[in-house]
Amino acid sequence: MTHGVREFQRVHIRPAPAFDLERVTEIWQYRDLLGIWVWRDIRVRYRQSAVGLGWALIQPIMILVVFTFVFGKLAEIPSDGYPYPIFAFSGMLPWQYFQKAVTTASASLVTSGGVLTKVYFPRLIPPTAAVLVALVDFLLALAILVVLMLWFGVVPSARILVVPLLLVLTTALALGISLWIAAFSIDFRDAQHALPFAIQMWMYLTPIVYPLSLVPEPISYLYSLNPVVGIVEGFRWVILAPQNAPPMLPLSITTLVACLALYFGVRYFTRQERTLADRV
Repeated sequence: MTHGVREFQRVHIRPAPAFDLERVTEIWQYRDLLGIWVWRDIRVRYRQSAVGLGWALIQPIMILVVFTFVFGKLAEIPSDGYPYPIFAFSGMLPWQYFQKAVTTASASLVTSGGVLTKVYFPRLIPPTAAVLVALVDFLLALAILVVLMLWFGVVPSARILVVPLLLVLTTALALGISLWIAAFSIDFRDAQHALPFAIQMWMYLTPIVYPLSLVPEPISYLYSLNPVVGIVEGFRWVILAPQNAPPMLPLSITTLVACLALYFGVRYFTRQERTLADRV
């Protein structure tokens, strides 16, 4: 009688790495799903809407009109010698991208809870898709900035090529912060209630409707610790002030904070995602 040979598979049990690079690169393997997810979010947002994607233009235009009337006309806030509409919009445009990205990406896991519990896919896809959808709105609203530049005779210089780098910084910062909040809000839903208030306060602490030069010099250095200041001032330097020196201090702080936020955001998220389906 011949006895079968039983083969054993050796399994090595080891702690999970602090930064799981495989989880990150897995998004590329599921890039088709990411594209479908982005397209689905865009369709859901503007479904049964008479204007459709036009809301990506209407909303910033209405906000610009209110800002120009209230802060430019009534409050007479200075704008460093530039027409107030293009001054305000050059700061409002990157801020709105950051705000939409953080707000929607932070809630992406909660809103996708039904899918998370049924099938496997990289859990980084919902927040990443939300940030990319906000980027689509940004690119559409960019047409308004082009019209304002033509209207006020602002001629862009070669520094306009820096805009993609600023977008990378904004995306990294928004995604890094969103990953923290998205994973945290699974257990603590209060984060979703506190986020709109925090974002609103953050806007007032960012020189969007007023110039950074209006802030007293000792406090302006503290302002530069706000990572969004570097993004806003970077956009204005590219669009409005080609002769001025770049805002190196705010941009350096923004770059450092964005890299740290993204690294530790992915690290925290990948640690939490192993049990997300059980807690969502």
